[in-house]
Amino acid sequence: MRREFEPFDEKTIRAEFDSLPRKDRAKLAALIEFYEDADIGNPYPAQVDAYEGGVFRLRHVKASYQGRALFYVNESREGAQRLILLTIYKKESASALAAVLDRARRRMADHKRRGL
Repeated sequence: MRREFEPFDEKTIRAEFDSLPRKDRAKLAALIEFYEDADIGNPYPAQVDAYEGGVFRLRHVKASYQGRALFYVNESREGAQRLILLTIYKKESASALAAVLDRARRRMADHKRRGL
C-alpha cells in the first residue's frame, strides 16, 4: 500500500520545515518521498518509531541526519495510507523529545476534532 503525507496545517509545517538547516531539510524531504513509495515496515534507510497515543516519528537510520518528522496515520483512501505530518524538527537532545511529542499530540487532537 502506498503512503501519502499531508500536513495538519500547510503554513505551520512549511515554516517548521524551512527552519531546518538546508542540508537536513534536503535529507528529510528525500526520506519522506522515499517512505511514501517504500514497502510497509521500516524500509532502509527509513526508521519509524511508535509512541503512545498513535504518534510516529520518521527519521533516517544515520544519527547524523538531524531532521525528524512526527505524524499519525489517518484513514486510508484509494489504496493509500494517509499520514498526517504533525511537526518537523531538528534533533537537538533526547530531553527535548517530550515537548515535541506534546506539541504533536495537541496538533493531532486538533486535527481529529476538526474532522479533516
